[in-house]
Amino acid sequence: MKPALSIIIPAYNAEETISECLHSIFSASCDGVEVIVVDDGSSDGTFEVCRSFGSAVRVVQQENAGVSSARNHGIRLAKGDYIMFVDADDALLPEWFDSVSRYFGSNEDMVVFSEGTGRKRYQVDELVASVVGVSPRADLKPARTPVKWASSPVSRIYSRRFLKTSSLKFDSQIINGEDALFNLEAFLSSERIRFVGKSIYRYRLHGNSATHTFDRRFFASNERYLVRLERILTDSGLYSRQEVSSMVDFSFCRSVEIAALRAAWIAQRPERTLAIRDIASNDLFIDRFRSNVDASRNPLHERVVCKLVEMNATGAAVSILRVALAIKGHRSPQERWVNI
Repeated sequence: MKPALSIIIPAYNAEETISECLHSIFSASCDGVEVIVVDDGSSDGTFEVCRSFGSAVRVVQQENAGVSSARNHGIRLAKGDYIMFVDADDALLPEWFDSVSRYFGSNEDMVVFSEGTGRKRYQVDELVASVVGVSPRADLKPARTPVKWASSPVSRIYSRRFLKTSSLKFDSQIINGEDALFNLEAFLSSERIRFVGKSIYRYRLHGNSATHTFDRRFFASNERYLVRLERILTDSGLYSRQEVSSMVDFSFCRSVEIAALRAAWIAQRPERTLAIRDIASNDLFIDRFRSNVDASRNPLHERVVCKLVEMNATGAAVSILRVALAIKGHRSPQERWVNI
């Protein structure tokens, strides 16, 4: 019998967490549900743990290519009418199936489950603002995010037909923001998106989160993100060239602060100094600054950091961020669970 739902779990060295993840899924009845784990070249016992669940879990292996490649692999294998993504270190809440199954057979392209969501439908500009972080209309001030977790691919179901007809897939060459672009394209392509103010998903916050890790691949990945962001917004036909440029500039300025903030998190001074040099000398950042970036719609702290980096004062920007982190008492966060 054709499944109603395919759950896709990308997994890399998830031996310690994936059993809990799978048990959370099977805590419900799971009638009409197929579970696909894509083992992304793990070197631990991830594959064996998944195999221990027998025929309930379809586990496939691929050479290590990243989470986006693993999700795309899962989409190609899926047979369900709807697709749901779950990360191998997260879990579903016990009542997840009752909440999701009521939308089987519906005509929704997407159904998004998020605690505190106040409405069933949102305007496309609101969804774009939720992903990009700023209103697409240039004459409006930066918008508060009306939809929480809008950029995430979890805690929602996608119509497989919709993903296929829209040719949606994750960009495997982007290591930060690939989820955001996937959902941005989905929001812009969809005709029907339903929002449900109920949590079905438990997200595990890690102390070693990638948001606190400086990775030199960030620069090339971020440039590809900005180029794709510009193309997606332009191809939508909804926004003028000025509005698209404003959103791209906003995103670039934010990415500069992200890079500086990651450098600020580095505890050892020699490594932090190397990161500062990488930021200051990066040709992709330098080329963007030469195009007269408009940061006027970014928050003040982002504008300050962006301007300092542009003025070749990256060290000062990182120092300011370290002082700010110290004043706020920020430390690398402890692992904890959050219901989305």
